[in-house]
Amino acid sequence: MTRFNEKNCAPQCVKCNGYNDGEQHKHAKYIDAKYGAGTADHLEALAGIRGQKLHTKFALKEIAKEYRLKAKALAKEKGISLK
Repeated sequence: MTRFNEKNCAPQCVKCNGYNDGEQHKHAKYIDAKYGAGTADHLEALAGIRGQKLHTKFALKEIAKEYRLKAKALAKEKGISLK
């Protein structure tokens, strides 16, 4: 599943993401440049796997907890506060 795969997250402007339907080819080039050739293809293959299990409520809570900790650590590193 690619929804919470950190390699599948990258910033995009409103124009590219909203009005230009995500500019998938440009996004794929960015991902490959950042993480290495073939990464975008690998993520696309993961997204196309049929029969993927949905995350359980418990798993989603654990994912949320993990990203809260990462956000706090990043905020501390950057010297900003989270509300």
